[in-house]
Amino acid sequence: MEKYLAGRRALVVGGSGGIGAAVSVALARRGAQLFIHGGHSLDRLEAVAAQARGHTAPVATHLQEIVEPGDAGALLDFAGDVDILVVSFGPYLEGLVGETSPEQWEQMIGLNLNLPALLVSGLLPGMVDRGFGRILLFGGPRTDRNEGYRQIAAYGAAKHGLASLTRSVARQYASRNIRCNMICPGYVDTEYYSEEQKTEIASRQPQGRLISVDEIATLAVRLLDPASESINGAIIPVDIGV
Repeated sequence: MEKYLAGRRALVVGGSGGIGAAVSVALARRGAQLFIHGGHSLDRLEAVAAQARGHTAPVATHLQEIVEPGDAGALLDFAGDVDILVVSFGPYLEGLVGETSPEQWEQMIGLNLNLPALLVSGLLPGMVDRGFGRILLFGGPRTDRNEGYRQIAAYGAAKHGLASLTRSVARQYASRNIRCNMICPGYVDTEYYSEEQKTEIASRQPQGRLISVDEIATLAVRLLDPASESINGAIIPVDIGV
C-alpha cells in the first residue's frame, strides 16, 4: 500500500472508537504520524493505537473528556503543529426546538461547531507557513442538504454551520495548498448502537444494512490522497441514498 502520507502529522479528534478509530488506522496504513484523541476509555484508545502501530506508524495518544469549546486548547497543545486534522467528534441530541434548553443549545453549538472551528483556526497559521494542510470534518445525516429535521434541530443547525465553515476554509485557503472537506455519514455500524437498534435501523435502509466504518475510512483517506487535489469544500453524503 502506497505510503502517501509518510512524513505527515495527523491529529484525529474522537479517534478511539467508531469512525474515528477506523480513520486512525487507515491513516497509519498510509504512513501518517498519528496523534489520537479519545474521550472516555483509555483501554479503547490504546487498542486503536496498537492497531495503528502495527502499520509501523508513530502514534501518541491523549485521553481527555471534551465538555466545552475551550478544551480545544489542550488538544492543540497535545498535537502541536499538524498537517492533517480529522474531527470525528460531536454529541447528538434529539428534541423539538421548543423543548431544547439554553444549556442544550449551548452544548450542541459549542461542541459541534465552535470546538472544530477553534481547532481549525488554531492550526491554520502553521499550515499556511508550511504550505500544506488537509482538514476533514464530519457532518450528520443530510447535512449536505438545506432542509429541516423532525428530531435533531439543534444538532442539525450546528452541523450546517460546520458545513459553511468547511466551504469557507476551502475558499479562503485553497491558494495556500490547504483543503477542507466534510463527510456526512448516514447510519454507521458502530458500538454506539445496540444490536436491537441496528436491526431496526437496517430494516429502514434501502440496502437493508448499516454503513461500515471501513467504508467511511476509505473515503476519508481518499480525500487526503494527492490524486484528490481538486476536491475542496465538498460536503459528501455517505448514506446509501436515504
